[in-house]
Amino acid sequence: MQINYIEQKSRRKESSKKAFWLVAVMVFLFGVTIVRFATSGADISSPGLPTNDDAYDVAKGFIADAMKTNDVDFPGNGYQVAKRSDSIYVIRSVVETTNMLGFKNDNNFRVLMQYNGGKQNEKRNWSLLQISGN
Repeated sequence: MQINYIEQKSRRKESSKKAFWLVAVMVFLFGVTIVRFATSGADISSPGLPTNDDAYDVAKGFIADAMKTNDVDFPGNGYQVAKRSDSIYVIRSVVETTNMLGFKNDNNFRVLMQYNGGKQNEKRNWSLLQISGN
């Protein structure tokens, strides 16, 4: 009987060692995964919808790209933003341009664009639907 007891104890010891190493490997892999995610720069927070300021900043980028002159200015903070369904934003404001003779012109504009998700203030996360002057 003593031989069976020693063999059982030996088998339990082996299975305990295997279980310990299995848990140790799992903890190590979990730690590596956490470290890689933390150093990847991924944003785990849900950014939500853009603010009016974010939408206006992106709209200014679209307007500046559409203008034929490089001298574009957006005077003041006078702008209007309306949000429609499906993350569609309508922005109305004024753009000031300077022509070759140095004369300044104020032009009203209306931009219709859609937010596609991602960082709110990055132009690549928006789709330009329409630009019009009023």
